[in-house]
Amino acid sequence: MKSKAFVLTAALAVMLVSVPAVLSAPLPGTLYKISVVGSATRSEGRAITPDGEYVGFSDAASNEGGMWDVTNGSRTIYCPVGTGPLANDVVGIAYRNYTTTQDLIAVGDSTGGTQGVTYFNSTDGGATWTPKLRRTGTTHSLPVASAIAASATQADAWYGVWTQLTGTSKYITAEKGSGAPALPVMEQKSSTDDMRLNGISGYGVAVGYRTTAGVTNTYVGVYGQPISAGLFNVNTLNGVRGTLYGISANSTTSDNIAGGFGPHASKTGNWAFVVEDWTNGTSGTGTVTEMPTFVPSAAYATNSVVYGLSKDGTLAVGMDYTLGTGEKAVIWIWDGSSWNEIDLTQWASDHGILDGFSRLTRAYAVGVSDGNPVITGYGDHTDGVRGFVLTLPEPATLCLLLLGLPMLRRRR
Repeated sequence: MKSKAFVLTAALAVMLVSVPAVLSAPLPGTLYKISVVGSATRSEGRAITPDGEYVGFSDAASNEGGMWDVTNGSRTIYCPVGTGPLANDVVGIAYRNYTTTQDLIAVGDSTGGTQGVTYFNSTDGGATWTPKLRRTGTTHSLPVASAIAASATQADAWYGVWTQLTGTSKYITAEKGSGAPALPVMEQKSSTDDMRLNGISGYGVAVGYRTTAGVTNTYVGVYGQPISAGLFNVNTLNGVRGTLYGISANSTTSDNIAGGFGPHASKTGNWAFVVEDWTNGTSGTGTVTEMPTFVPSAAYATNSVVYGLSKDGTLAVGMDYTLGTGEKAVIWIWDGSSWNEIDLTQWASDHGILDGFSRLTRAYAVGVSDGNPVITGYGDHTDGVRGFVLTLPEPATLCLLLLGLPMLRRRR
């Protein structure tokens, strides 16, 4: 969709075009801490609307979460308000237009006598929520982040992904909801292999992984193109080993970009990459590009990961372990010819806005508000592990400043 490093062959593992890492640029931003909810002891930002206005957050432990209003810089709800099950581990949030109103749709677990994947709906900007669309009594696994996307072709619809766990079987699930409250329509594929769907675009393109005989390969599929009624049509992506976590909301069946991590053909451990422009089920399609890291020769088990992408696929966020100080949240910016990496902790420190954070650990999702990237994830704070919402200057400004640093010239 954006970068064109080389064309992948079926026999090639996640191979890679290396681009040197780039340090932070001297422009100010804003950084907010997401406070905990109820009895929770931590918080993590997990998802964001494409316009960077609303963040879904979780505590990743006792299952309490909600929504953060970026515009007001405050946690405005404990999702949902009123009767019914409490929302926890909110791992997806998106818009839809139903009748004359713009709704918010959030997805997470729910409790209240029954657990299940639940879609929460708000018609008033998050002031109140209705927990109606619930898969009761299911043992399941939700994606770590960005589990839903607004439909790009149907104003009142959205897509979601999760995995049902039944005994030794896994049922990867893609579904589409629309109209008045009613359960979305599912498509599933089952196997005893370990497999997950981790993200989905506004065109129903879903990404994840499948492990067979100890080998993990990327897995992609398209909702609405089943091989038979209700059966999700998923395929291993041309021998690309690894796991896909995030996909741009604008990704179609052939113009697409997704990110994750996987083994490198010539380096130790797993490394962040993006893959783009594949056609589901068509051999020989797709281009893989390695994302830059600060220490390209590092040899940790997991050196870097892409967790999320912006709607247009020009921004990616995740973590980089290669500095030797543990995981560090990063953003990668596509400047038209190369990916450029920024250490978010260092950037915030340089601009004096860490405000109690000692490290921003993982970045899970990114939106764009008035041209500025808005990133959410979690980090180490004097209060404990806390979610963050960080706003950066617009990417063109960052890249122009970065290009002016001769010691960090990128290899084409």
